[in-house]
Amino acid sequence: MGLKKILTLVFVILLLLLSFFYLKGLYNISAIELSLNGKLTLDKFRDLNKELHLEKYSIKYIKKYNGGNLIMTTGNDRKMRDINISRGEFLYDCEKPITVIGEKVASTYFKNYNILGEDMFIDGKEYEIVGIEKNSNDIYIPFNEKKLNEYWDESLLTYIAPYEKTYELSIIRTKNILESQGIKVNNTIVYKEAIRGYINIIILILLYLIINVFKKIYGSLIDRIKTIIKGYKKKRRVMHLYSYVKKEKKNLLISLSEIVGALLLFYIIIKICSYLIVPDNMIPANLFSFTDYKDIIVLYYKDIILKLKNGFSDIVVDKFKIYGFIIITVAMWNRILTYIENRHFKTTNSEG
Repeated sequence: MGLKKILTLVFVILLLLLSFFYLKGLYNISAIELSLNGKLTLDKFRDLNKELHLEKYSIKYIKKYNGGNLIMTTGNDRKMRDINISRGEFLYDCEKPITVIGEKVASTYFKNYNILGEDMFIDGKEYEIVGIEKNSNDIYIPFNEKKLNEYWDESLLTYIAPYEKTYELSIIRTKNILESQGIKVNNTIVYKEAIRGYINIIILILLYLIINVFKKIYGSLIDRIKTIIKGYKKKRRVMHLYSYVKKEKKNLLISLSEIVGALLLFYIIIKICSYLIVPDNMIPANLFSFTDYKDIIVLYYKDIILKLKNGFSDIVVDKFKIYGFIIITVAMWNRILTYIENRHFKTTNSEG
């Protein structure tokens, strides 16, 4: 493996680490987001919550509105993701007709900078502006069941499972209860799995690097042992084993260190693999069944088609943006390394 390839992989690891910490700071890693097909009223949610005992949750209905999004929410959105309020505060009372608007919305509708406390006519009703979201084109209004009869592009239930270790069980229970209420769950996004995806890629890159080192050490060890055995076969009639071992002491010590190194790398590989997070639906019931692997591929294909049809979640959109940034940055990094490599080659040739 060349130096250029190693430097590129190390650079990718650094970018992935930065991406992981960026998303971890932007989203609550413990949150779970369900995309719903049906009307989740507060009464239905109370029935649901009798079973789940959720303390942190948010019910949101979203639709396109004047170039941005109109978001009707029960609140708690800032506990699920970072919403940068540049002035004022976020929605604090679902009973009052208050709103939080993005800076881009404010600059479109108002000439005055200080608009907190001003009224704004939104989707057929007047609301008092209590907060401004930085660099946003969205509008937040309190949850109002009367507006559920209107058309909404998307409805979401986002919550934090009471017990993180049993979050998968909470998802199953939530889906079952919602379906009994006539509400279908279109899509499920576990923020932890989405964000930890970067760590999975880092682990795979590290495994690739370590396995390459392991192969080199193992190959060197096998060649060295073969050379020692071959040498002994030639000299065993004229030299005792003890004398030959003493003569080959350096090679034997190197072989021993390579054995220790190979065992250590093998342990590191096993340890690193234990940090991989693989969703249950990606693990085939039978590892030797082609049908199970086919079912997983079909499941993910349907999931992608559904997301293309219904739109991507904010966290998925952010991940696509980050991957795009990483690809462009790595391409530029490769060009820089190639330029340095060519300059070095020309300098070496001219000196030669």
